[in-house]
Amino acid sequence: MRLFAKLLLLAGVCAAVPLVLLGGAGYWRSQKLALELAGSTERTGAVTGTAGLEALFRESSRFHLEVVERRAQELEEFFEQGRKMVGLQTALVDRALRTPAEAGGPPLHSDGKMAELVKDPAFASKTLRAEPYVVYKVAPGVDADAVRPTLDRLARLGDLYSFWHRETPWLKSLYFGSADGFLVGYPGGTPFPASYDPRKRDWYEKAVEKGRVTWSNIYLDKDRLPVITCAEPLFQDGKLVGVSAADVGLESLLDRLFTLGELPASDALLVNYLGQVRIAAAVQGPGKFQWRSWGPDEAPSVRKFLDGRLAPAFDAAAGGQSGTFAVDGAGRRVSAVASALDGDLLSFSRVFIKTRAGGKHWYYLVRTPIQRVIGPAV
Repeated sequence: MRLFAKLLLLAGVCAAVPLVLLGGAGYWRSQKLALELAGSTERTGAVTGTAGLEALFRESSRFHLEVVERRAQELEEFFEQGRKMVGLQTALVDRALRTPAEAGGPPLHSDGKMAELVKDPAFASKTLRAEPYVVYKVAPGVDADAVRPTLDRLARLGDLYSFWHRETPWLKSLYFGSADGFLVGYPGGTPFPASYDPRKRDWYEKAVEKGRVTWSNIYLDKDRLPVITCAEPLFQDGKLVGVSAADVGLESLLDRLFTLGELPASDALLVNYLGQVRIAAAVQGPGKFQWRSWGPDEAPSVRKFLDGRLAPAFDAAAGGQSGTFAVDGAGRRVSAVASALDGDLLSFSRVFIKTRAGGKHWYYLVRTPIQRVIGPAV
């Protein structure tokens, strides 16, 4: 195997193993917590009276907090692994551009040629998202012959692309947009519009403007499934070379983080350090929820969203890693659940989202009506 391909695969294994472990560990923790919570409810469901009510509430609160802390940890790990994946691609692009092209590397197809190739069912089933290759698109007005040597250097990324797509099913696509006016990526299969220029796309412009790792708003792909893009600019000797990016499918992550199947929660929020609600999910029935997301310019304040019902949790999160407490119907914090039967159990946990410049704390907040927590005990 080619030396560069070996390096790519070794780096890919190092990056992908934590992602695989995260998915398995997250599922195991979810099932374990569900069983523990069910056992907790059974043990305390027969207790009556004020003392019994408080005991039930304390035990349920403890399990609520454990679930929320686990979810926050998974969320933090998700963003960190996405950042590492893009960072590794950036480093490998940097290395590839500094070394000569290798003979016998993965094939390099234009987006138009790839679209024709996948019309053959045999080719599509054997190659698409499976074999090493790289798809490229040259922007209008760019001389394809002039950028061909650079494309040849980047073709070796195909080994890493195929490995990552096999190992991380929620990875939609990996790509690099060059400042010279072309894009290389994987898996392809659908041609770009004739006018496509990566330098004019939001993910590219935002990363260049910020000069660091950035995350897009959540959006829907062509299959109407939620996706988020992570992007990072690449500079060589102080000059912009391009932007490395990945599109990551969020359907399974949102299901795990925001349905909160183990808890009778009604709302879950991801709030940034400024108190802006960036992702919100509202439970609409068993196993069903509706989510929304906002960019920083239009994100609502946690103090106004849902009439500010989760604002006390945000305030508490600013002063502590995690916690849970009860509020009455007016949003006032109370110590006795008997005085908050019309209120909510609020749970919170910090989420640290890293960038190369450091990072910021975001906050994962969950609201559960008290009546759902204590259930038939009242």
